[in-house]
Amino acid sequence: MMNSTPKDYERTNADIGLTGERFVPWVQDPIITYEHLHRYAFAKEFVEGKRVIDLASGEGYGSAMLAEIAFSVTGIDIDEASIRHATQKYMRPNLKFIQGSLLDIPVKGQGLFDVAVCFEALEHIADQAQLLKEVKRVLTKEGSLIISTPNKEIYSDNPDYQNPFHIKELYFGEFKNQLSDFFQHTTFLGQKVFRSSNIFPLEGSRKPLKSFAIDKQARGFGFVSLDKKPARYFIAVATDQDTVEDLLPGDSYLVDISDSVAISPAPTRSSANQSTEDPEEIYGDVQALIQSGRNDEAIRLLEKMIKSFPGIGLAYNDLGVLSLYQGDRDKARHHYEEAVRLQPANLIFLKNLADLYVRVEGRVREGLALFQKVLSIQPDDVEALTGIGTICAVTGKDTDAAFFFGKAFCRSVNDPVVLGMIEAAKARTPFQAVAAEPGSLALINLGTLDENLDLLRL
Repeated sequence: MMNSTPKDYERTNADIGLTGERFVPWVQDPIITYEHLHRYAFAKEFVEGKRVIDLASGEGYGSAMLAEIAFSVTGIDIDEASIRHATQKYMRPNLKFIQGSLLDIPVKGQGLFDVAVCFEALEHIADQAQLLKEVKRVLTKEGSLIISTPNKEIYSDNPDYQNPFHIKELYFGEFKNQLSDFFQHTTFLGQKVFRSSNIFPLEGSRKPLKSFAIDKQARGFGFVSLDKKPARYFIAVATDQDTVEDLLPGDSYLVDISDSVAISPAPTRSSANQSTEDPEEIYGDVQALIQSGRNDEAIRLLEKMIKSFPGIGLAYNDLGVLSLYQGDRDKARHHYEEAVRLQPANLIFLKNLADLYVRVEGRVREGLALFQKVLSIQPDDVEALTGIGTICAVTGKDTDAAFFFGKAFCRSVNDPVVLGMIEAAKARTPFQAVAAEPGSLALINLGTLDENLDLLRL
């Protein structure tokens, strides 16, 4: 699944773009985003006041999350471009990034960290025992490892899928045995994105509520044991302490209140055209095609899908992304507009269409109206704020531009796009919006915009 626009590929250094494997937070694929952000939110429960090492830190977003409450965080990644990007983007006095191999962690000494985090890296390494040996070296005697890896049975075997980036995936028994060779106590958890209904307190007690599971059977849905939930990923908390169970926060849920992956086949679809296929399974196939660079096949599968399920806005949105990526802006416009028609309150769809109107077609008024609608739903949306700031800048409304850039800056202090706009303003550097045709958006000088930068400190 893809929910990003070509603008998203320009948000940072070109050499840390999409690889098909590394997660980058500006590519708004909901399912992958849920998985990655949830893991770090879970790990954050263990790191307050602790010295933390984040192994395979990638783009750096997770290390930055942990650094919000940890005493210190050190991110390690083999990729030089990722380290350079993370160092420039995530600037905190208690956070640093170092290039190096996880098989020879580039920090000298022993017992340096209280917590090691290692998400979705084990499967990329052949000598997995060496990685765990290095983790033990850098952890204190009371230290803990929080580690995740795909469940080979669910991730690869069942869908007959092979991730070209993975060297050695593990079954549960293999994962358990490896960790038991290095740690005295380990607690295992599973992770998977499920469709669910959430009942939650509106006021008063925050006591955890009971969970239930259902499964679709021959005669409809029926309740089943929670232990039947399949784990797409394994997560383990490993330590030599005997209090590992006490460290766990219980069930952990991440809820997307924007409903970015809402799938609701149109009720007007005739029974003769109903498909027995599961749209979520189709999306899994689409995702696999995109990850392997087979965009043409992904487009054909999505086009087939909207014939069977014409009410799914996400399919149209993804077709818009892929069409624009291939240079067909007419198809992109059609698909984005259809996605917004089907789900007019979906923030991603609204921003994608607004971005196309403004940056590709020069339709400033229409784009502005869409960005304003986004802010009416989510007043702190950084992309909408910077989008309106851009429109104000290119139309000569310098004071308004400073106001919107300033609000965006206050909500995303280290975002390189926002910082770049502000630096351009302070230096009175001309700002050129991306446009499909020369002159569709005028090149202007921001002039007196820096006189209004005190708004940034409001």
